[in-house]
Amino acid sequence: MSAMRSVVGCVVVLAVCASAEAQLGLSPPAGRRTRGPQVAAAPPIEWVEGFEKARAEAKRTGRPIFVFFHDSLKGARLLEVGTVHTPEVQKRAQRFVCVQVDPEKEMELVKTLKIKMSQGVMFVDAELKVLGRLEGNPTPEAIATGMDGVLKEFGPVPSDGDLQVLDKMLSRARSYRKLGRVADALKMLKRMTKTGAKCESVLQAKSFADEIEADGTKALAAAEALAKGGKSAEAVASLRKLASAYYGTETGDKAKALAAKLRSRPGSPAASAALAKKVKSLWGYVQSAKNRGRVDLETEHLESIVEIASGADKDKAAARLAQIEGDPELKAKRDLQVQERAAKALLARGKMWLRTTPDRGKKILQELVAKYPETAQADEARELLEEME
Repeated sequence: MSAMRSVVGCVVVLAVCASAEAQLGLSPPAGRRTRGPQVAAAPPIEWVEGFEKARAEAKRTGRPIFVFFHDSLKGARLLEVGTVHTPEVQKRAQRFVCVQVDPEKEMELVKTLKIKMSQGVMFVDAELKVLGRLEGNPTPEAIATGMDGVLKEFGPVPSDGDLQVLDKMLSRARSYRKLGRVADALKMLKRMTKTGAKCESVLQAKSFADEIEADGTKALAAAEALAKGGKSAEAVASLRKLASAYYGTETGDKAKALAAKLRSRPGSPAASAALAKKVKSLWGYVQSAKNRGRVDLETEHLESIVEIASGADKDKAAARLAQIEGDPELKAKRDLQVQERAAKALLARGKMWLRTTPDRGKKILQELVAKYPETAQADEARELLEEME
């Protein structure tokens, strides 16, 4: 008897399906056999079990939620006749988090979303903001149009591949931070936020970037406090480290500027250390020029030491300058080298202008001969002038 009931039930179901297909024009032509239902051109909709899970998935993926609300019987019928289970809807559904809701079992949600009918389609975001609704029995075309409008207003919706890339970028930014490459981390995080996606990884990137910038602001304030407390050397060391870590950012630029200001402040330990370093370098240049017999360069570096140094360094440099001035041979050599440097510059300019504006080049060469007649460059200038005659 039970077997007979099962057979009768199957016959009834098949009859109902055949009637629905006939109404939609889906019945096969006469004489043509089919093997099961027609395969949709788009992948089937992946329904999330339960609305709260759908919300969590929407937050993770940064996608809007497609809510198909119905009681179980009406939902089954809608799927059978093709209101939702159609290629145009299925194709767009890949960019949504899709969930089915029975209004009779989700009364609290019905109140929140202000659902007034027992069936239809709604679009909401993860914060339950309603983006659109199609109550009743909308056509596939109306649903597809509604989905397009929601996607346009919602903004960028990342694909599964995009989400994987964004997760990797966030992980790389965290690694950069651990390595002290703060500027690289910030660049990576800004690239993520520029996508405009609302997924969890991008929201975390925004929060992480704010955290890094806040740390930089705190470090900058701490360095300023050190400077005000008379610990300029420590402040400069901290600022240089901060400027390096935050290179290319607003925090890095501020740290660099403040460090330079502290180093140049007269009487500060940092300024004294910088001055001593510069004087030491100048003495190195003096020795190098002396070894090469360049009295002109030696004189210039010694004059710089006298100008900026004090005490023993200043006295030592002044004594050497007096020695050069008192030695006719050294003085003559220095004067000749100064002239040769100036003559060399004029000769280079004259040759350059001869290629494009000969008259101007000629005047420069004539100036060279008049000012520095005893130099080798003057001899070369004379030869060039004779060739032009």
